[in-house]
Amino acid sequence: MQMPDSPGVTDNDSIITELKEGHAIQSIALQCPCAGHTNSMPGLPDPKCPFCDGDGKLSYMLEEVEFL
Repeated sequence: MQMPDSPGVTDNDSIITELKEGHAIQSIALQCPCAGHTNSMPGLPDPKCPFCDGDGKLSYMLEEVEFL
């Protein structure tokens, strides 16, 4: 767990504010775990994946992300 008062540690809200205001980033996309794990070909998403709907990407708004 991050402690905002610890030296060298930035709290999650500060990181989100910096990304939104300083870099105009509103959301992120991560590779779905199904890509390369359920197929015989590495790197290809599972077309039947219920989480990414087969495109291999999971999208999150910055407010949903915890930076560790």
